[in-house]
Amino acid sequence: MKNELEHRMNFKNFIREISVLMEDRLPGEAAQLKMSPASRNEMMKEGKDLEKAGRAAVLILFYPDESRVMLPFIKRPEYEGVHSGQVAFPGGRFEAGDANMAHTALRETEEEVGVKMNSVKLIGMLSELYIPPSNYLVRPVVGYLERKPVFKLQPSEVDYLLEIDLYELLHDKALTTKPVMTSLQQEMPVPCYYVQDHIIWGATAMILSELIELFKKGGLEA
Repeated sequence: MKNELEHRMNFKNFIREISVLMEDRLPGEAAQLKMSPASRNEMMKEGKDLEKAGRAAVLILFYPDESRVMLPFIKRPEYEGVHSGQVAFPGGRFEAGDANMAHTALRETEEEVGVKMNSVKLIGMLSELYIPPSNYLVRPVVGYLERKPVFKLQPSEVDYLLEIDLYELLHDKALTTKPVMTSLQQEMPVPCYYVQDHIIWGATAMILSELIELFKKGGLEA
């Protein structure tokens, strides 16, 4: 019982630190661009089509698992689309009934992995990110659960779930370059996080890059 209480207190301290860090100025686009693949850079030369861009949100969801701080990622199914088979945060497009982008992230997360909307406590948001291949502006929403959830996956949206220890992502050895097939239908090396034999690249890696830079700025190292 004592160890369980200590773990909960450590997680609460971690959440408290994140909340303070997110009140400060975010690292923003400069941090995101550190993980931008060359294919995205090529597409960005044509500019942002913001007037026609869709809106979407993803959820960065922290939860405790014993002494570890965990994050869930989803592996998208293989399909005819630019994000086929990629590792991503749960989330999706804004719908007319959504009150705001946080509502979008929570609703999509419940639909995809079964985490109830009202069980998530929100912390804040990271910088918006434009994704050229799908022409979407994505808002990363940050929240947490007080205990490990029981996930229930939606097979049409999620191939399988990855539960990743935050400190695996903070470790320098997670940062590397790997060849992938891009939306330009070309295989090319991309900056990525390589964890549990999975490549996290593209928009998800760019979002992670801002989050990790925020943590390192606050002294949260692996």
